[in-house]
Amino acid sequence: MVIGSFDQHPGLEVFVANDQSANHFWSRPGGTGLAFEESAIVRGLGSSNGAAYQGSMGLATGDFDQDGDFDIYVTNFDRECNTYHDQVNDGVWRDQTMAQKLYSPTLPVVGFGTEGVDLDNDGILEHVVSNGHVDAYEGDDSAPYAQPMQVFQRNSVGDFESIAESIGGAYLEADHVGRALWTLDVNRDGLTDLAVTHQTEPVALLVNHTKRSGNWIGVQLCGRHCSRDAIGATVEVQVGDQRWIKALTSGDGYLCSNERILRVGLGDLSDECSVTVSWLDGQQQTYAGLKLNTQWLLVEGDRDAFELQSVGES
Repeated sequence: MVIGSFDQHPGLEVFVANDQSANHFWSRPGGTGLAFEESAIVRGLGSSNGAAYQGSMGLATGDFDQDGDFDIYVTNFDRECNTYHDQVNDGVWRDQTMAQKLYSPTLPVVGFGTEGVDLDNDGILEHVVSNGHVDAYEGDDSAPYAQPMQVFQRNSVGDFESIAESIGGAYLEADHVGRALWTLDVNRDGLTDLAVTHQTEPVALLVNHTKRSGNWIGVQLCGRHCSRDAIGATVEVQVGDQRWIKALTSGDGYLCSNERILRVGLGDLSDECSVTVSWLDGQQQTYAGLKLNTQWLLVEGDRDAFELQSVGES
C-alpha cells in the first residue's frame, strides 16, 4: 500500500493493492475526523477496465503525464497487464493503460516492485518494474521464474516505450526473480539510484551513471505541527513557466519505502527555482530563489531553506 495525499483535498489517503480482490482507496471526507471511507471503485481505482480484480502487488505514484495531478501505476500477475490509472479529474482516475501503449509489454511477466523515476533528470518520469514469477512452473505455456526488469520511457508522441534494452549494465542484461524496488541517491550525485530484492539472489544496488543528465533539485521535508516525516505533504517546484509536483508518501514500490527525499529533474533549465510546500493541514509555504543541483531541507514554519549539499561536495 501507499499512503499520501493524492487529490486536491488536505489529508491522508491510503491506496491498497489487493491480490485477487478489488483494490481499496481509503480517505476521510473533508480531510478531518477519524473515520475513513472506502471508495476505490467509484474513483476508478478498484481494478482495470477489463477485470473485476487483478493480482495487484506493486504501486508507483507520480505525475506521469505532467498535467499537475498524481497518477497511480499498479503491477499485476502474468496474462494481466500492469494498470496505469490516470487522474482525469480531482480524485477520479481512468484506466489509460492501452492508450499509453503499456498493455502488451507487461502481459508475459509477473510484476512486483515499481517506481516512477526520472533516471536522466529531464523532468519526465520513467516506469521501472521489477519482475519475477512466484514459483518455477513446468510447461511450455508457463512464464519463466526469472524475468527481465522493465523500464518504460515516454516518447515524443506521449506514449510509453521500453528502453531497458538500451540501458547498459549487466543487471538489465540478465533475468531475475525480482521483488521489492526502491529509490535512493547512494553516491549523492543528484541521479536517482535503485535497490532491488530478489527471491533467489542477494540485494542488487543499481547505481545510475547516466552521462547526459539534466539539472535537478532535491527537497527533504521536516514537520513540526504534522508528523516529523511530513508524510502527506506535497511539493510544487517552479522554474519560469514550468512546474512539477511531488508527493511525500510512505510505502512505495512493493514492501519497502523510498529514501524520503523528493528529487525533481529540471532538464536544461538553469534559473533558480521556487518551491511551494503544501503541508498536511493545508498550510502552504513558498521558498524562492533556490539554486539548482542542491539538496534543501525545508522545515515546517521556518522561513528559510537550509542547504544540505550541492553536487561536488562531500
